[in-house]
Amino acid sequence: MSLQERLTLAERFSNFEAKHKSTICYVYAFGAAISFTTVNFLVKNLPNLTSSEILFYRSIQLFGMTMFMMETQKMEYHFPDTKINRLLISRGFAGLVAMLLNFYGLKLLPLSEASVISQTSPAIVGVFATIFLKEKYELSQFLSALFCFFGVLLVAKPEFLFQLDEETRAESNLKFVGVIALLTGTIFVATTQVLVKTIGAKTNEGVVTLYFAAIASIFSPLAAMYQGFNPFNFPDLIILLLLGVFTFTGQMCRNKAYILGNPGKVAIVQYFGIIYSMLLDVFVLDSKLDIYSVLGALCIFSTLFVFLYKIIKKEREKQNK
Repeated sequence: MSLQERLTLAERFSNFEAKHKSTICYVYAFGAAISFTTVNFLVKNLPNLTSSEILFYRSIQLFGMTMFMMETQKMEYHFPDTKINRLLISRGFAGLVAMLLNFYGLKLLPLSEASVISQTSPAIVGVFATIFLKEKYELSQFLSALFCFFGVLLVAKPEFLFQLDEETRAESNLKFVGVIALLTGTIFVATTQVLVKTIGAKTNEGVVTLYFAAIASIFSPLAAMYQGFNPFNFPDLIILLLLGVFTFTGQMCRNKAYILGNPGKVAIVQYFGIIYSMLLDVFVLDSKLDIYSVLGALCIFSTLFVFLYKIIKKEREKQNK
């Protein structure tokens, strides 16, 4: 296929995105949720590597894949507006801190619980988007986020709401550190998502990822020097390679979703990652879920179903006019 044909396909796809952006942004958000939950699952299968090591290996791959994509699609790397470049750098450092905290928290908590805490970012994104981007915060968004948080509480089962036995309480101190790390990370994740929305229309999805990957590749080894470097075997290498692929896919989907859609609404779709992580816990990691976790999952899933149905109905009404 010639370069001209590739560019033509890219242009056609861009036109398709522009025409259906009110719907396709949620498809991208769904893809991002699946990809990043898979990333978390893969991180759980690298117990011998530190969080900073994993971030370094992941970022190197992400940088290479993004460079290849940008070269083939002739995307711009630098922009004359210095404000845009400063925002790209800020997004890169915010993403670096978010990923370090996220991977560290994943080491201390079960996959489903870690995913639950990580998915608190949609509510933060909605608030940030309202404050900084002047996005409209609808009542349905608030109620959906509130209902999802109720589901989150049922899954997480915090000690101040649920009576825990002695064995569970003995693990709470270590888990508390992980929860704090993940919650702090979600604030930085929300910051990156709002920054992507701010600069997205003036750049492209590739350069946003490239800056983050470059900054993470440069600075994550500094954290690894503190945590220490550990050797990895062949199975670890395969997991690291898969980690890079799913990271690249998730990053592209997330950037596209936030560029095309409303950050607060798009972020809610990412709650599906909780359902996916629970399925991985049960059917792959052989974990046991209690009735509270199941009820929480149903709360989250039902909210997403109603929300997506409303989006599809609105899009059809728009097309019929």
